[in-house]
Amino acid sequence: MLESKIEELTSQIQLLIETIDRMGALRIPVQSVIEQTVVETNNDIRKEEKETKNDIKEEKSLKGTDNNINRDDLKAQCLKIVREDRTKKNKIKAILESFGTSKVADLKDADLAKFSKALGEL
Repeated sequence: MLESKIEELTSQIQLLIETIDRMGALRIPVQSVIEQTVVETNNDIRKEEKETKNDIKEEKSLKGTDNNINRDDLKAQCLKIVREDRTKKNKIKAILESFGTSKVADLKDADLAKFSKALGEL
């Protein structure tokens, strides 16, 4: 059974080769067609993503003017501060409450720069 399948496949391959020859296609050795490819591992991809995120953060921090402050940057800044010193979490909450909110997302546009300055003083 297996031998008959092999013979059938071999004849099919021969038929394909003859058809390609009749079409006038050039025969290129398989070795010259094969290209080396670089396989990226998950670690490589993660490193590139981290580098990209760091580059974006650096660009945002270089802008640094009050007009460019956004809520996402402020959230990230709050998280960074709390990760460095957990005791500052309550201080950040108190600052938010002084602006009449409990979330950075609810801050008024006019208060973003003031909140950023208050975070910088922590």
